[in-house]
This record gives sequence, structure tokens and C-alpha cells, in this order.
Amino acid sequence: MIRPMKLIPMFALLFLVACGQGSQESSVKKTKLTVEQMDMLMAQQSISCPSGDCPDAIARLFIVNFDDADKSSLCSGALVGPRHLLTNSHCLETGKLAQACEGFYAVFKRRFGYEVARCKEILFRHDFRTRRGKLSNEDYALVELDREVRARPLQMVSPGMRPGDRVTPYVVDHISAKEARIVRLDCQVSAQSRNGQDLFLERCPVISGNSGSPILDIAGDVVGLVYAAEPTSVDERTPFPERTQAPTLGLGFPTVSFYEAFNALMSAP
Repeated sequence: MIRPMKLIPMFALLFLVACGQGSQESSVKKTKLTVEQMDMLMAQQSISCPSGDCPDAIARLFIVNFDDADKSSLCSGALVGPRHLLTNSHCLETGKLAQACEGFYAVFKRRFGYEVARCKEILFRHDFRTRRGKLSNEDYALVELDREVRARPLQMVSPGMRPGDRVTPYVVDHISAKEARIVRLDCQVSAQSRNGQDLFLERCPVISGNSGSPILDIAGDVVGLVYAAEPTSVDERTPFPERTQAPTLGLGFPTVSFYEAFNALMSAP
């Protein structure tokens, strides 16, 4: 059975930097975080690329709910313009729109070190909580960052991926609050789902926290977004390259699903 990817709760990860660990009684209360605590965490980031060929547009995403750390999440995303980042909508469901933007941190790997950007505005996010049916091909979001990032944005093309295509998702594994790795997956689009919205990705071990990862074609252009996968035997701590070799079925949707809407958002004044 294909199941939506679970977002990694950051409560356990950020417990290292959150104050007031205290007693068991206090542990069931809401744990609040501060901007200062997140600044301290952002100053200690480490991102690796075991395959050595990761685009610098791939981002590790922290979406923090400062009032309740357990509602925070970790995801993946990609720079698609000098100040625009593409990810899944469900990654940003940590609170109201302004709240999700306030707690948004994007960490980009650099040749030496890393770079952090924040959210200026969430230009688009589907609110699935107000819908009866969750349409997977609407599970995208566009975030305007607070400044230009020193990275080469990925180009998005339409109609995107099709059955038979060889594709390369670049996903972010969140090893700890401070450490992450960007993993290249070499997958094949095998078939279209019954609902006609999704495409099955063979030999594509997507795990929790990989939501919002871009799917690239052989030219390095974005042809889809990862959003779900079946259960797999690997996780963020599985050694590389074993991490990439599990015979897991992933799910993604092609860029044709949102290409026109995306361009309209990007060109809006």
C-alpha cells in the first residue's frame, strides 16, 4: 500500500536546543521554541552529498511552529528562481500561512559550508484541511525567500515525466537536527496510477522527510515532485550507497499538473 510520507516531528530533534526539559510532567506540555534557539541551530548545520553531484539548488527545510515544537516538520525543496523555492503543500501545514512563513528556514549546501534563507511570503499553499479529497497533484507550494540565494535555480519543464522515463530525485535525509545529507536516487517511471494524477517510481526508496524533493530528468530539469512512498527497509541512517538500493516504490506527480499555475505565480508583480 502506498502511504503519504510522514513528516518528521522536530520535537525530538530540537529537544537538544529547547529549554525546560524538566520532569515527565513537563514533557507532555507544549514545548515552545524561540528565534534565538533556531539561530543557534542554524549556526551548526552540516550537509553532505555522498554522490558528489548534488545541485546546489536542493534545500533542507525546517518549518517550525514556535508555539508547539511537536507540530514542526522537516522536508525537502528546490530553488526554482533566484528567490523562489518549490516544495509540497503538506510540508507547510504547521499552522496558519503567516505562522508557517515565520517558522520557515531553508538550508542550502555550499562547496564550503552552507547558506540559510528565510521566508518572505508563501505565494501559494493548498489548504487540504478544508477539502474533503486530497488531490496529490495539488500538493505543491511556492515560497518567496527573504533574499537571493547563491545557487543556480533549477528549470522546470512541462509535461514532465512519463512512464518509461529514467528520473533522478534528489532528496534530503535528516540525520539529526544538525546533520543532513542530500541523496541521489536513480528511479524509473513505471506506470500511471488509477486516478491519473500520480506516477509510480520503481526502485525509488523515498523516506520520511523527503517530501517536496524535485524529480529531475537526464537534462537536470524539474519534471515532477516527490510526495509519497510505500514502507521501506531503509532510513536516514542507512549507510550510503545501501540507502539508494532498496526496491521501494515511490510516488510523484508530473509538472504538467501545476506548470501553468506555477508560471503565473512566478510572473505576478
